[in-house]
Amino acid sequence: MIKMKKIVPVFFVIILGLFTASTSIQGTGFGEIVFAEEQPVYRNVMYYGDWSIEDSEGNFFPKDIPAEKLTHLNFAFLDFDVKGNLEWTDEFAAVGTTGGESTVVDYAPNAGLLNALQELRLKNQNLKVGVSVGGWTKSGDFALNAQNEDYRKNLVSNLVKFVEYNQMDFLDIDWEYPGSVREPDLVDSKKDEGTPEASEKDRQNFITLLKELRSGLEGLGKKTGKKYELSVALAAGPYTLNMGTDIAGVFEVVDFANLMTYDIHGAWENTTNHHSGLYTSSKAPQGNGKPWSFSTNDSVNYFLNNGATPEKIVIGAAFYSRGWGNVENDGPDPENLPGLFGSADFATVDADGNKSRGAENAKPLVNGDQGRNGGIWAYRSFDQLKEKYSDLTEYWDDESKASYMYSEASKVFFTYDSEQSIQAKTNYIREKGLGGVITWMQSQDKPSAEESQKRDTLTTAIYNGLYKDPTLQVHELESLPLAIKTTVAPLMDGKEGYKISLTNEEKLIETDSVLKAVEKNHKTIKNPVLSVPNESGELFTLSTEKENLTKTSVKPSQSLDLSEVGIMFIAPGETVTFDIYTDADFAHMKRLAYLNLEQRILSDGVTYGTQQIYELPATYENTGKISVRLVNEKEELLAEEVVHQGEVGTSLELAVPAVEGYKTETTAINGLFKYSPQSISVVYVLEDPVEETGKVMIKV
Repeated sequence: MIKMKKIVPVFFVIILGLFTASTSIQGTGFGEIVFAEEQPVYRNVMYYGDWSIEDSEGNFFPKDIPAEKLTHLNFAFLDFDVKGNLEWTDEFAAVGTTGGESTVVDYAPNAGLLNALQELRLKNQNLKVGVSVGGWTKSGDFALNAQNEDYRKNLVSNLVKFVEYNQMDFLDIDWEYPGSVREPDLVDSKKDEGTPEASEKDRQNFITLLKELRSGLEGLGKKTGKKYELSVALAAGPYTLNMGTDIAGVFEVVDFANLMTYDIHGAWENTTNHHSGLYTSSKAPQGNGKPWSFSTNDSVNYFLNNGATPEKIVIGAAFYSRGWGNVENDGPDPENLPGLFGSADFATVDADGNKSRGAENAKPLVNGDQGRNGGIWAYRSFDQLKEKYSDLTEYWDDESKASYMYSEASKVFFTYDSEQSIQAKTNYIREKGLGGVITWMQSQDKPSAEESQKRDTLTTAIYNGLYKDPTLQVHELESLPLAIKTTVAPLMDGKEGYKISLTNEEKLIETDSVLKAVEKNHKTIKNPVLSVPNESGELFTLSTEKENLTKTSVKPSQSLDLSEVGIMFIAPGETVTFDIYTDADFAHMKRLAYLNLEQRILSDGVTYGTQQIYELPATYENTGKISVRLVNEKEELLAEEVVHQGEVGTSLELAVPAVEGYKTETTAINGLFKYSPQSISVVYVLEDPVEETGKVMIKV
């Protein structure tokens, strides 16, 4: 079965789911941010499961998502306990994996899928990233949490913080399903919680939870200057919805609702059908010993008739098949639509030894980890499916606007979404004025180009169908200032430059285990880049080597990658110190009027979070010292050393003193005041080669 979701039969309609001069500038909030008007009319919403990185999913990482074709990307899933404390479904995936990046180390502050999704969003500003909470196997604690005010408020607070720390754009609640009691299916998933505590009270508690989440997101928006969206995943049909979902009430609160119009039919039934068909065929069974047929259109109409707002309705597409084995070609149109609505008998055995009507899955059955046959094949694996059943033939049901494959010899039947069925769905969305498409899930799509890692065939079909103008709306990304103390002082070792000290003054305050991890990552300065002014043409480097300083790089500011001096991360409470050097004749504090800092998720990635971390104080030490020494050939002082002081950058010009009995070839004493102490020695020799005795007289 598809990980994190499981389907069971219900009477009437099967409703299924997934789902020294120093300044300290501290970040006290977010700067003023200008955003584009409203998001596009149509949403292309995609699920990305955290198990996509596993071998079974072909090690699919966020960097290979066709994000330029999407508007919303749902990270699935985040779990929680009854008290509202957050829990990982896969901690390594969330914060540990390298994400397929050679420059990332496991569990580094820039590791994990959550960071990888931020990087994807930075590169694709049309994309909004959010987190989906719950899912088919992780909805067991919703009921008891939502009915307890303290527990519910704790969950709301923690989820809003999770969105903030991960710089997300929306929150998706996938409660499967309010009011619907279900025992866990431990054959499908040993981690399945079921929903044993579900009750009629869920109907109002669901609305209360959503309203409090909306309020929490609005509070976060006041802090960040940004509007956050709230979405839900909902069952497709009446039977499950009637158990505990107030459709009108939900739609009043959320920005959009994802109707899970997939898994509508499957091998728990004794008759084949479309699991994500757009329309219900007039030939489809309607009871009389066979399942009632249902479709996307039936679901949409039910929602519209019960208070849903059309433009908030997002209908489902499936990047995978469902299938039956042992299917007879005895449907209503065996010649033109062979196998469709045909009878199916037991064909396979599940991992627990029970018989199943399901065709074999692409993945081997494992008891406790997708242990049930259901003909589950990712769209990207259809070539292997056709190799397994060489006589498998593709068919199009024009009345249902749905694709399927059937082999009369092998007696297997597979229902799925194709480019053709997706085109029909996007046309339907435009005709009905609906909100867009929600798809399960990105890793199951197929690359459109050979050797490409980008799985985009069906994703592109949705994109082409929804958007006549291929340019998606761009969203400004918020600035995320951190509390950073910066100290700048001139170098005093004879080199021309500045000593910079950066202290990350952020405090770690979270106690929730999930929030502790994401808070630390968020508050750690990652792959910092320092921006320094060089309007005067002064150029800077982190090295004393000057061959890389060329006048072609002159511009209002210059960026310095601190990784060049080994600074990759600055954790909360940590201080780093480094030097920057100038190609000018002398360093001057006034030319370092400000410093800006940017971050990057990846060392070669997009910069974000620009913030000013230093401003030149109104007063600062700006005095240089030059010592003048009058010495003999043995470097012995002939008179007391004189220290001259002057403003940095000004000149010292002195006549050479006369020393009785001595002479010198030096004609003048010239120097340039700098921050580093300097010494000028004037060497004198005896006018007559006689022994030096006593003190000498200096004639000035």
